Amino acid sequence: MIYKIFRPLIFQLNPESAHNLAINFLKYFPRFATILTCEKNYSNLQNKIFDLDFSNPIGLSAGFDKNCETALTLQKFGFGFIEVGTVTPKAQIGNEKPRIFRLTKDQALINRLGFNNLGSEIFLQNLLKTKPHFNKILGVNIGKNKDTHDSAIDYLELMNKFYQHADYLTINISSPNTKNLRELQNEKQLKEFLTAIDNQKKQLQINTNKNTPILLKIAPDLDIKQQQAISEIVTNSHISGIIISNTTINRNFNLQSQYVNELGGLSGKPLFDPSNEVLKNFYKFSNGKIPLIGVGGIFNAHDAYRKIRCGASLIQIYSAFIFEGFGLVEKIKKDLSKLLIKDGFKNIQQAIGIDNL
Repeated sequence: MIYKIFRPLIFQLNPESAHNLAINFLKYFPRFATILTCEKNYSNLQNKIFDLDFSNPIGLSAGFDKNCETALTLQKFGFGFIEVGTVTPKAQIGNEKPRIFRLTKDQALINRLGFNNLGSEIFLQNLLKTKPHFNKILGVNIGKNKDTHDSAIDYLELMNKFYQHADYLTINISSPNTKNLRELQNEKQLKEFLTAIDNQKKQLQINTNKNTPILLKIAPDLDIKQQQAISEIVTNSHISGIIISNTTINRNFNLQSQYVNELGGLSGKPLFDPSNEVLKNFYKFSNGKIPLIGVGGIFNAHDAYRKIRCGASLIQIYSAFIFEGFGLVEKIKKDLSKLLIKDGFKNIQQAIGIDNL
């Protein structure tokens, strides 16, 4: 309610300035930011995925807290898990500004940030300060530097650095804003790439005596053959799960807002249906054996429930958090719990993929 009062003022700022203001507010005024929060737990939303205990299935997608600066505050808004990053080995400023655009009429965003972040050393310092006091699941999203030619080098370096400290790692090979990154999703390259990731994980598992789940984040713009190929490759690898999906470069959504022709990845409401189709396909291709995280266009409990029924074990939000504010998570949890009860499910696990049967 309070956010909706202030939102018109916040939306007078350009999106990146508003985002930086939010990060600083959460970072430097955590008590004030969470003064009205009242987190509630619902037993029917609890589930064990990747051998990790999730109090609820609602996570914050990577991209909001790029440098792991505000996770301790963010967890108080009711999330079951937070994913921080994307972090790259070296700091980089990203693409030229302006690079974030609000499509308010469409409840969407376009960004072409380009993995702007402070680099892995500062990120690690923040992570080490955060983790001992963090009581939810904390994932780290990793990516390559813009000027790195052999992508695997960056990902293996970041695995070495964060494997023992993160609850899970996400391999981001699907951002449209880093040149040639999405080519790693091609069948031949993906096989070679995931072989290197698998070998690295085996060694890290021995060295740390820890089995950290490795997830793969894919694009929503893959055709059906690419989806099936990726599903088969992942099934034969040590990847623990797939995040579906990143932003889209498609614009065939009858968008009504200004900035619709800006380059970059589109997120928000228009992505809901196409990402659901990809989600259902991967659930079918993997026979429901690979845990999936559904992302794209979730603005309420009905949206979250639809993702789960399509095959998502967990879901993540980002754009809705920007448009609806910090109280959204608790509302989704409350309403989602009621939807499960209404349909006769004792636990959310029973609803996963039910629409594919």
